[in-house]
Amino acid sequence: MEPLLTCSVCNREYRYNRATGHRRTICNSCIEKRKHQAVKQKAVAYLGGKCLVCGYDRCYQAMVFHHLDPELKDFGISGNANRSWDKIQVELDKCVLLCANCHSEVHAGIVSSDELARRVSLVKTPPLQDGNAGFDPQGAH
Repeated sequence: MEPLLTCSVCNREYRYNRATGHRRTICNSCIEKRKHQAVKQKAVAYLGGKCLVCGYDRCYQAMVFHHLDPELKDFGISGNANRSWDKIQVELDKCVLLCANCHSEVHAGIVSSDELARRVSLVKTPPLQDGNAGFDPQGAH
């Protein structure tokens, strides 16, 4: 029978079984939690690291991935840390990053879809360099 060990992270007792992926110091639940946290941190950074509406950026755990068009949603970002990063990036490209408060306000109708779309266009449009206003890189007049 497998030995009974105590997880160094959560102090839960578990039966060590190397064949099922256990480690000698950390239970599988804590291993999975760490993996999910790492993927969420990477995804938050990928989308700019702050709320599109209010700029909140203090706690990545308070950030939510909001799909701009629910019809294009293939899967939710949360709970899908086992997918490849390439697939997660494709799904993230359909989302904006919001803090939990602003996400609630979007779904309550306080922040409109039009306002979100306007803010997305501001983020994705590169600003003009000083002195380059009216500059045509193709040289056309």
